[in-house]
Amino acid sequence: MLHNQWRRGKDVLGHRSYPVPWAYVVMDRPYTSVETTLLSLDIDPQMINIIPAMDMDLKSISEVIDVAKKMGAKLLVIEMFSYLLPSPFETRDVVRSFMGSVQRMLSQEYMTIIGTMESPKMKPKDVYKNPRQRISGPASWGHCAETILLVEPDPKKPEDSPYRTISIHTRNGSPEIFPAMFKKDGFLHLLPPCRTASLSNFGE
Repeated sequence: MLHNQWRRGKDVLGHRSYPVPWAYVVMDRPYTSVETTLLSLDIDPQMINIIPAMDMDLKSISEVIDVAKKMGAKLLVIEMFSYLLPSPFETRDVVRSFMGSVQRMLSQEYMTIIGTMESPKMKPKDVYKNPRQRISGPASWGHCAETILLVEPDPKKPEDSPYRTISIHTRNGSPEIFPAMFKKDGFLHLLPPCRTASLSNFGE
């Protein structure tokens, strides 16, 4: 699993790892649901620093960061990051202002966030060609993010196929694409050969 490689300081997807204390922030469900999912994957919930934001009624990024600081976490993996948007109006300017405030807080605390987001519900032939537009909501989500990592169905396989493509899109670098597959253990595994490829090879 990629997490185990990162935790041991091994390269991940061809990039150097920098393991730090981390926490899993869950915005969209209670702790009991998270616990059930982890146990189904043979993962001991006690081995992960979990911040059950729904149970704790955490509604702002500052509240989440305060809890993470007390835990000593330097990396936050936030499930449904958009739920922390302070305004019910998800406009371009609101998202841009929110992303700016988050980046300033992270700089002050020397933290990093990996936030999960939804993808637009679209048919394969209608998918946006620009990866930074393949995030549900205003384009500012993608425009203001430093790096976008997409996990998407392989367009060359049937819709119910377990095959996926992992693509990394940095602000200033070239895209990188890796083939992967969901296996019976419930985890997404890289497939050999693990290689980079042009976006055109994957229907973009």
